[in-house]
Amino acid sequence: MRPCSSAKSSISRSVLLLFVLGCGECSASDAEPDELSVDRTIERVIDAPDAFDFLVTSQGALLVLASERRIVGLQLARDGSLQREADLVAAEDVRDLKAAAGGGRLALGWETPEGLFASYGRDDGSAFSPARRIGSGGGLAIAAAPTGEAAILHRGEQGRCADGGEGCTEIHIQRLGQESERSGVVLALPAPCERPLVGYAHTGGVWYYGLCDASEGPLTTLYAIQFRPQYAHAEAVLPGCRPTGLGVWGDEVVVGGCTQPWGVRMGDAGQLLAPVAEAPTLRCRDGAPMLRVGEIERPLTTPQDDLEALVSSDGQVVWTGSALLRARTDETIRLSVERWDCEREAFVFR
Repeated sequence: MRPCSSAKSSISRSVLLLFVLGCGECSASDAEPDELSVDRTIERVIDAPDAFDFLVTSQGALLVLASERRIVGLQLARDGSLQREADLVAAEDVRDLKAAAGGGRLALGWETPEGLFASYGRDDGSAFSPARRIGSGGGLAIAAAPTGEAAILHRGEQGRCADGGEGCTEIHIQRLGQESERSGVVLALPAPCERPLVGYAHTGGVWYYGLCDASEGPLTTLYAIQFRPQYAHAEAVLPGCRPTGLGVWGDEVVVGGCTQPWGVRMGDAGQLLAPVAEAPTLRCRDGAPMLRVGEIERPLTTPQDDLEALVSSDGQVVWTGSALLRARTDETIRLSVERWDCEREAFVFR
């Protein structure tokens, strides 16, 4: 996804909120089906965040920023226009920030020099709980279910291994509920990869997450956890590869970023496991946006975030149901909203 012409700014370390006015000099023939290119204009400039995350909510899309001792949310409508800003929770020296939404609820997890913290509230930015310390730090991922329940996956301290030995790295799962908090589980990795938390997601009533360990060369274990009825499944996948992410594809998840094959997809609480030979592609077919994974194409019918795990991009990508939005960082941190429609087999920009 690249613009017809680059948008430049002399402002260093800032966030630019951009929206589409039209394609300008571009035409339908200029835009290849897998290229999203538009003229853009600056809507607003704000101070650079220490960290950010980008996701879809029941309200549209949300850019969550940590800056100046606060975590704030910038709410965007489904067409990408800025709606409002909400002050969510106090947080200092944030190094990493993750967010997930479901059932009208928003869950936050963040890392500071003092450890890992979590909070949750409504996805309109109201009624947030006080920040709670949940661990010492070292990486986190977060997922949410349509019920509003959320779970945080994070790296812990050195502890016991599964065989009773010492020296393994603990991986914790802690769940946040709408009314109460209940304890999660603790796993152990003998030799975690540099990026051990491959990803975390909820789809089709199942929680999925991937963990990478390098005890005998990098190897990812992909887990599927279902609570009603109770069922758990674990599968070792992609030996020799350190996957780049985990994304949702309908009621399945896809883990990839490797070669021969590119990745795997898992569904049906782990009962379905299939290789994905090549990187997924996004294109138009019969007037609808389609995401192809392996030999199967499915339309993008519902809002979805973490699309960058499936389609190569230099930023975070979400689909609101009406527009593709991308947040990316280089010398500045920019949010680009790129709106398009399908006409036959091509993207046409409005």
